[in-house]
Amino acid sequence: MKKLSIFFVVISVLFASCSEYQKILKSDDAQLKYTKAIEYFNVKDYVRAATLLEDISSYYKGTDRSESVLMYLAKSYLGQKDYLTASEYFKTYVKSFPKGPNAVEAKYMYKSGNLQQLERLSERKEKTYDMTAEEFDRLVSDRNIKWMKKLPALMASESCFIAVGALHLTGENGLIRLLQKSGYKVKPVK
Repeated sequence: MKKLSIFFVVISVLFASCSEYQKILKSDDAQLKYTKAIEYFNVKDYVRAATLLEDISSYYKGTDRSESVLMYLAKSYLGQKDYLTASEYFKTYVKSFPKGPNAVEAKYMYKSGNLQQLERLSERKEKTYDMTAEEFDRLVSDRNIKWMKKLPALMASESCFIAVGALHLTGENGLIRLLQKSGYKVKPVK
């Protein structure tokens, strides 16, 4: 009976924290979402921070707060180790606020978000992501190989936009090399 009670307490706490976040997501109060996003960012809950910031970014576009939203968005994706998305947000920041207080940092982060750095990160995968090589292969390389069975048919039938996490691009079993091995010409979009 005690185990059952403890189980219900744990489940209740989980639902309470989930429901608070869900209420914030459903709210129309952009200021509340911004405040909570910064709180989530400060406790390193980068996924929730990015989700809320994405939701309010269009609301604040063209305002003074837009600069802060963009910078926190970029850093939230950086915290998630989504380097390509972070790089794009840093790039957007630099274009939108070339003389902003974070312009130098954003420009550096944007310029450093290149595939060579990602390649080095993927080569150090066990240290960087606190996972074994087998776990990394299962999470990244094996999925790339599975995707390569489906992608050619998709790309042959129509124009496609395919979004993947940054580490799916690099390495011997990265999508770039796998596409090249399959005869595709792969080049960066500028």
